[in-house]
Amino acid sequence: MNKRGMDERLFFWTFYLVIVVFIFLTLYNHLQDVSQNRVYNENFLARDVALFINTIYDAPGDVYAQYPIQKREYDFAIGKFKEGYYAKVKYVDGSFYSEYPYAENLYSGQAKAVLGEGYGTAVIDFNKYGDGFILEEDYGVNTKLDSFELQRIQQSKFIWPVDEKVVTSCFGERIISEGSNDHKGIDIRAKMGTSVKAIGDGVIKKIVPSLGQVTIVYGNGIVYSYFHLSSINIKESDNVKQGQVIGKSGDTGAKGNPHLHLKITIDNNYVDPLVFYDLNDILFSRSSNCYYNIKNYPQYVKYIQEHNIA
Repeated sequence: MNKRGMDERLFFWTFYLVIVVFIFLTLYNHLQDVSQNRVYNENFLARDVALFINTIYDAPGDVYAQYPIQKREYDFAIGKFKEGYYAKVKYVDGSFYSEYPYAENLYSGQAKAVLGEGYGTAVIDFNKYGDGFILEEDYGVNTKLDSFELQRIQQSKFIWPVDEKVVTSCFGERIISEGSNDHKGIDIRAKMGTSVKAIGDGVIKKIVPSLGQVTIVYGNGIVYSYFHLSSINIKESDNVKQGQVIGKSGDTGAKGNPHLHLKITIDNNYVDPLVFYDLNDILFSRSSNCYYNIKNYPQYVKYIQEHNIA
């Protein structure tokens, strides 16, 4: 065979090989996207969130719900934009973009979650009560405190919110059949009707009766919230003093399990409320995740082992 014929065969075999490799890589990438649910998310995520908002808003009575956005490659925003009311989704690298409109006047601000920068799984909180509708980004979990945050914690000097100092569920991972397995606060033992005090001075930012929720801006970037109150003595924008009784504990939004849930954020990141307290004054329930997942709480091992109760 002459040289020209060999060159032609080499060219065609190389061409065919390139085509086969291209087809294989395309199929592989498609299967990867399908296995990671990216194809579904590309097509439907923005639309589903918009429909979710409409459904929540149209539901009768007070409603609280969370929409999880578990993939960190997404930049997610929802709210009122110049062109109208939209849920918008794109890859953090900007390679994909999708948007979907939802009913006007449901939410006039914007919530944005850059999921690639979060500490944990991102979710969007939807709160509807009375004639109001609140949409919030549920921030990540900050497990690493910088020196400035530690300084603010040491200066805060919070008091315990109820008389009984028993933690029934710690901050972080837990195994439960109902509620969040990624616990962004602590649960405190409190019988129905127990007086709940403000742990520090502040201004009432938000009240959601259907959750028994009161959120208080303490200042210096610190915000704390109570959940499951059966009654609330204050109103939004009120100033409260440390030790002031703001309501009674209960099971509102807790499905028949009276307790007090305490949640604290610093600069919009959730932190473990126990870092604000002297653990020598606190007891831990043996039925709590603090106890059965003690390996996940190395900083509390000594206290849990010495201060556990039934």
